[in-house]
Amino acid sequence: MDNRPCSCGYDCRSDSTQRQWSEVFCVASFLHAVFPRHHPWSLGHGSDSRCKWPGGERFLRGLVDAIRVKPLLSTTPDLLLAVLKKGTVSTNVYLRRIQNFALDMGWLPWPILRKKQFPKVKFKPKRGITEREHRRIIEREINPERRDFYELCWLLGGSQGDIASLTDEDIDWSDRLICYNRKKMLQRMQENPNLKPPMIKYGKKIEAVLKGRPSKGPLFPRLCAVRSSDRATEFKQRCKGLGIQGVTLHSYRYGWAERARKAYYPQRCAQENLGQQSPAVHRAYAKNAAVTIPSLDEWEELVANKIIDINQMPKVA
Repeated sequence: MDNRPCSCGYDCRSDSTQRQWSEVFCVASFLHAVFPRHHPWSLGHGSDSRCKWPGGERFLRGLVDAIRVKPLLSTTPDLLLAVLKKGTVSTNVYLRRIQNFALDMGWLPWPILRKKQFPKVKFKPKRGITEREHRRIIEREINPERRDFYELCWLLGGSQGDIASLTDEDIDWSDRLICYNRKKMLQRMQENPNLKPPMIKYGKKIEAVLKGRPSKGPLFPRLCAVRSSDRATEFKQRCKGLGIQGVTLHSYRYGWAERARKAYYPQRCAQENLGQQSPAVHRAYAKNAAVTIPSLDEWEELVANKIIDINQMPKVA
């Protein structure tokens, strides 16, 4: 590594005793962009075309001058704690990663702050989007592609990246099925060939949305080509204009799980749809759903009278 300024705008020095925090971040960002997510050298949660960790730019901008240009070896625990106190959740998360990366590279002989000394990461409370909020967004949206995108997020409960990447090949019109590979499940499917993506039987509402999309190629040609952060920003702008607070695009997944539980949708089906294999994970997704469960004798009566068809429920292997 030479002494020429890096793309981050700071001087990346070759002298290990003078190596600054900004330089460590630059090297870590480069490795994150070059190596795939599950490679031993990968440092983040997926590659980014801008050679930065997702959210890493906010972390770098948030670094106070005292640590940005501070050599690693002369950084004290009190200084890091002061930065964490001044920063946000992102500061806490990325400072942990940066320190661990410096340790792995041998640039630090031991941790400046040990794991238990870091403040506990506390994220903002998450909630699902309500049907009223969703309808307000849909009614005001004039762009048909974006409107259909929000509608499918509501109906399918998929992540924004998976829904935006849907193509005509993911749809079986004859059997009325939608089947697509979730990005978060690709690694598990490669390790376990028997693990297959679920096939979702769609109804009239989903069919109406699909018929309004292109018959060939991507269903959302523009949205699939933009960054996830751009889609999130557009959604945030629409929520702000309507006075809706506390929701993001990911809230559609929380909302879907809460609706599924309230409708007594079989938990296994809900887990398959959301891509969550752990029952604990799904319960966390639906923690805000207020449900009154029926008694067993009432449930047996519904099954006996064929009001509920148990043959339509998933079989436990």
